Amino acid sequence: MEQMNELWGSTESVLSVDDPKATYFKQCKFAMFVHWGLYSHTGGIWKGKTYHGITEWLMCTANISAADYADIAKEFNPSDFDAADFVATAKAAGMKYIIVTAKHHEGFAMFRSKDPFNIYDATPFKRDPMAELAEECRKQGLGFGFYYSQFQDWQAYNRWDESLKDADFEKYFQEKCLPQIEELLTHYGKLALIWFDTPGKMTPEQSKKIVELVHRYQPEALVNSRIGNGVGDYSSMNDNEVPAHRIPGLWECIRTSNNSWGYSAIDQDFCSASEILWDLIQVVARGGTFMLNVGPDPKGNIPAPCRHALLETGKWLQKYGDKVIYSAQSSPWTTVRSWGDCTRRKEKAYFVLQNWLPGKTITEYGFPGVIREVTWLGKNQKLRFEQNEKSFKIDLPEMTGDDLYEVLEIVCEKEIGELTDSVITADPLYPCHLKAETAVLTNAEFKHDFWAERFGEFIYVNIIHNWQPNAKATWDFELTEPGCYRISIRYQKVDLQNRVWKISVSNGAVIERWLPDAQQLPPPPMQAEPTARFHTARAGVISFDKPGRYSLTLESCRPELPAELHVAEVILERFK
Repeated sequence: MEQMNELWGSTESVLSVDDPKATYFKQCKFAMFVHWGLYSHTGGIWKGKTYHGITEWLMCTANISAADYADIAKEFNPSDFDAADFVATAKAAGMKYIIVTAKHHEGFAMFRSKDPFNIYDATPFKRDPMAELAEECRKQGLGFGFYYSQFQDWQAYNRWDESLKDADFEKYFQEKCLPQIEELLTHYGKLALIWFDTPGKMTPEQSKKIVELVHRYQPEALVNSRIGNGVGDYSSMNDNEVPAHRIPGLWECIRTSNNSWGYSAIDQDFCSASEILWDLIQVVARGGTFMLNVGPDPKGNIPAPCRHALLETGKWLQKYGDKVIYSAQSSPWTTVRSWGDCTRRKEKAYFVLQNWLPGKTITEYGFPGVIREVTWLGKNQKLRFEQNEKSFKIDLPEMTGDDLYEVLEIVCEKEIGELTDSVITADPLYPCHLKAETAVLTNAEFKHDFWAERFGEFIYVNIIHNWQPNAKATWDFELTEPGCYRISIRYQKVDLQNRVWKISVSNGAVIERWLPDAQQLPPPPMQAEPTARFHTARAGVISFDKPGRYSLTLESCRPELPAELHVAEVILERFK
């Protein structure tokens, strides 16, 4: 995993959110990523063997020689590809621009290039789909841009093909990389963004040379941070990562529509429209832009389940996108709420309800605005609310509507600002998740951990670990109603010498819990809860005799010893 972090490089970027060049990026919020190449023809299968994981890396994972891999081009013929339909689908999905792989790590150009290893000269297709897509995006009013793998080119040099063992990166960089980037910048009209990837060991001078080339020919186009060496305009997060906290600056989240970026012949685990939308909402609520990937099949079609989910996503965005998503600002809270999430624009906030109970209420503390009215947009119905100096309570609709997610419009007297420290609300109607990233730590460390279930399928989870002697993790929360609450711990890995852990609450209650080893469960699917391989242990029940502010502390019962416990969260739920 550390090697992959080094390959991706830093997420640092240089463009200010107030720069006029950033306006388009801040407005769009939702885009289509397209991974398309020779790997689309093979679909993760080589010589009758299936290689699980992301298929665009097949040449690497199967150790295919450059010559053998180049032969795939003789059969690659995506004859069903229709640029007009492709762009129309993205537009109907509510996406505002398209970024497509002009050349991935395999070294094959999906455009007509002077380098002969390209889709026009080396395949039966004999067309330039990049030109067709660029033209259709202009016709249909979408932005357009290219992905280009600047550091990795397995036709020019790689680590397994003996015929390329003496290959020189600088030679490739000067003779293929820079000329092809110049072709993309000069042959396809105005571009919105240029998306680079895996800078690896590129020097600052090499990264700057590419950026200068972009600025010379496409002065308004943005460059992502994976150009390397901190010279990109905006930051790209790790693959398939939705951040837990609000992030300042210009940044994007990218994710797959199933478990692979390129087309996979065996992977039918596609995201539903509700899953796509929820990721989009969370990303915008944290302050970012969301780019969802599509992997065309061998004939150049968007897979049918993916197309269906995109069109269903678009129906919701057609109704709510202009309020909730496009040009929206981040949530006033730094993290997701128990009932859903929130975006805002000036004096209005939009509560998107994900986990809610018809006819019940939602309560929050510390909202930075005086509420004037609350409207359920699905039925254009005013809702009753109460607000005091500390909190507000909103009476929810008596029934569900017809939308994937219901939206409440909150109108305030003045423009709504940001909270620098979000209060965690413990409401008996919804589980309260005291997550690792919101804890105050003493002699323990926070870690943003990730791993690959199969090749390239990354799972992310935030944990507390490296518990030193006298270590503690503490959370503050506001309890809305008194009563009995069950407390559970979601964790992984227990030091066999230090299994008993203590939970103490500021009302004087104490629980001691023996934690069994968290079994390594079967790898969860990509769409599963990221902590699915973790174990949840019920710690006990605590009684609260009044509402108010409380703190909860987790610590070892052997404070003099270090311990290795990976804690993802502590959960409070009403004990019924």
